Amino acid sequence: MIYDTKISIAIKCDDGGYRLYRISLFQLEALNKIKLIKGAKINKDKELEISIKCPICDNLHFYKFKLFDEEESITIRGCVSSGSPIIIVGKDELVNEYISVNNSIERYIYAML
Repeated sequence: MIYDTKISIAIKCDDGGYRLYRISLFQLEALNKIKLIKGAKINKDKELEISIKCPICDNLHFYKFKLFDEEESITIRGCVSSGSPIIIVGKDELVNEYISVNNSIERYIYAML
């Protein structure tokens, strides 16, 4: 079976928008260079483990993402304090669509205020 090793990761920024990163699973060290990510690795169960400093509550959150799961083509995890999504992992087109819609809603809300 052939697996696509490229994934997209969107991380919520301090300004409320999302920044999109496209990486290969063979280049996980690139994730550790991202400001809010404090650790990233693949465990023995083929899950991506990420520790992230939350831009909302400033605490450290730990998440696991199943890789190579066709049923889950996008996974969204949020801040445990606020429930607001802070990290989205999955196939490029789905992650891109999610952040595009979210960013336009954020701009609309700010325009109304």
